[in-house]
This record gives sequence, C-alpha cells and structure tokens, in this order.
Amino acid sequence: MRQRLPRAIELVYDNYNFFVIGYGPNERPSDAIFSIAAQAKGVALCFLQGARLPDPQKLLRGSGNVVRNIRLESAATCSTSPPSKL
Repeated sequence: MRQRLPRAIELVYDNYNFFVIGYGPNERPSDAIFSIAAQAKGVALCFLQGARLPDPQKLLRGSGNVVRNIRLESAATCSTSPPSKL
C-alpha cells in the first residue's frame, strides 16, 4: 500500500474485535479512505465512503449509509481480473 499511496497516513489500531490498518489524509481514523480489517474469522477491505461508490457488479457488502466492504476469502479476491460468476 505504501507504493500505491506514498503520501497517505497509515493508521494501525484496535477497533473492538478487529485489528485495523487504515489509510487516509490525516491521523483521524474517521477520515480514512479505506482500511484493512482483520479478525479471527478473516480479513476485509473496508471503504469508509463505500456507500457512494458505484458497484455495478455488486461486489461490495453492507447496507449502512456509509461503509462498504469486500471480504478477502483468498489472495485471488484481490486479482485485477473480473470475478467469475459461480
């Protein structure tokens, strides 16, 4: 992430049951653009303004007014090719 966002502030913190690494313009976690959230059940990539993002393939999870996430089931989830339909 440091190569992709060299000027972003990297935040590392505990958020309830999650270990979080967030990236944003300043040191306020609520201003982060996205974060990686890890817990015992797995890892998710969270977009803190994700509800406003276009999602034509319906990849983003969540139904709140702000945050959306993608659960990272495996390294293949992060590939640049479009997901296959199951």
